[in-house]
Amino acid sequence: MLLTKIQRFATIRNILVMLAITIIVGAIMMAVVQPQLLALSGGLPILDIRFGYTYQDAMITMAAMVLVKRFRR
Repeated sequence: MLLTKIQRFATIRNILVMLAITIIVGAIMMAVVQPQLLALSGGLPILDIRFGYTYQDAMITMAAMVLVKRFRR
C-alpha cells in the first residue's frame, strides 16, 4: 500500500526536481559552511568537500595537518 503510493510519485520529473533541490541546498550549505571549516582547519583545504583530488593532493594536505597539529599544542 505505501509502496504503491511512493511508486506513483517516482516519475522522472519528480526525481529530477528532487535532485535539483538537493544540489541547490547542498551548494547553499557549502557556501555558508566552507569558510567556517577553513577557519577551523587553519586555512587547510578540506578533502571531503572537494569534487576530486589526487593522491599527491591528499598526502600534501595530510602532511600539512600534522604540522598544524604539532604547532597548536
